[in-house]
Amino acid sequence: MQNKLVIIDGNSLFYRSFYALPLLKNSNGEYSNAVYGFAVQIVKIINDIKPTHIAVAFDAGKHTFRNDIYDGYKATRKPMPTELKSQIQPLKQMLDLMNIEMYEKQGVEGDDIVGTLSKKFSDTQTIIVTADRDTLQLIDDTTSVYFTKKGTSELYIVDKEVLQKDYGVLPHQIIDLKALQGDKSDNIPGVANIGEKKAQQLLQTYGSIENIYNNIEDFSGKLKEYLLVGKENAFLSYKLAKIKTDVNLETNLDDCKFIYPFTNNVYEFFKLYEFKTLLRRPEIFAEQGEVQQVIKYQEIAINSTETLKNMYNLLSKAVNFAFFNKDSKVYFSVGNQDFVVDMQSDFYANNTDSVLNTLNNLFSNNSEKIFFDSKQTRYFLKSLNLNLNGNVFDLSIAKHLVDGVGVKSEKDILIDEQDNKTPATIIYNLHTEYLKELK
Repeated sequence: MQNKLVIIDGNSLFYRSFYALPLLKNSNGEYSNAVYGFAVQIVKIINDIKPTHIAVAFDAGKHTFRNDIYDGYKATRKPMPTELKSQIQPLKQMLDLMNIEMYEKQGVEGDDIVGTLSKKFSDTQTIIVTADRDTLQLIDDTTSVYFTKKGTSELYIVDKEVLQKDYGVLPHQIIDLKALQGDKSDNIPGVANIGEKKAQQLLQTYGSIENIYNNIEDFSGKLKEYLLVGKENAFLSYKLAKIKTDVNLETNLDDCKFIYPFTNNVYEFFKLYEFKTLLRRPEIFAEQGEVQQVIKYQEIAINSTETLKNMYNLLSKAVNFAFFNKDSKVYFSVGNQDFVVDMQSDFYANNTDSVLNTLNNLFSNNSEKIFFDSKQTRYFLKSLNLNLNGNVFDLSIAKHLVDGVGVKSEKDILIDEQDNKTPATIIYNLHTEYLKELK
């Protein structure tokens, strides 16, 4: 198996998780949203990218060699919120329990460690996970950058081809780009009145800031004036924007091996901080602890009058049942038996009135109905002229109340579940768990 190293920009992902998620606390009053978001992202990275090695780089302190070059560097940054600062130690404890190697060094930033690691193991496929576009300068034949988008849930891949297409520059020109346009977030001055588009145009023509100034007589008017006035800032900004790739790190690739599935120590950590969604995923733990074991459920296709009758007899006597609709299929579950009606099947086409009459009798009785999204489901039932009675349990609202995480689509609940469960069964089982936690 070819080695694949993921290098995580720890500070970037830590901040991103904090601001992407509600301010969560466990029962002991300890803040946990940034650590939780980081944990979710680690699991996603392992499952999606399938690395053989992982390293996490952190800033060791505020003062670096860049502050010696320019005392205004990052001077406009607000202090780290107290609620986030309190989560640094738990985050590092969690990574230690996962056997994930962490790096930090006084005098340099986490970006410099990321850059050094990416070049140190240059013969290894390397993926940098970050929300910081500075790292685009590190892209090469074996290194790509995965940007976190929409909080922490999506990763946008940038390699040399994507960089050229989307930014119109080569990796090393990212430094020149920032030298010209500056960066307000880091308080890098750049050249006043030169924005991103103009900077890209200049680099596409001249290739570098050095070449731009070597050909300064090609310019005239205001542009020439801006460049001449901003020359000192341009070369200063270049020094500030360039990521070091030669930090002295005594490490080797084997140091970056990690443990997955996670040990029971990680399970206990998740339990302490009440990461309920992760605790419900037995596949990520080598030792199950108290994690619910996966059960294979029976799925019954409604393709005959007999199976339709059996479904009605079971569901009509149940205290509650879960329902979910997706595309042409509708799913019912009482936890141990699942029924699936395909509305594009020949059986449904030939027995539409009978099927809809059965469904109407089920939805109009007084039993509790468990839906993923009650509003969407009500629209669906109305489109089929089906009546709805009885109490309704809305799982998306319950998840928000219990986990403190907003739910935008059924994928937020269903996508990570086991393949041998129907959506209705997942919803039914989560209803039982959430109901206990809500109480």
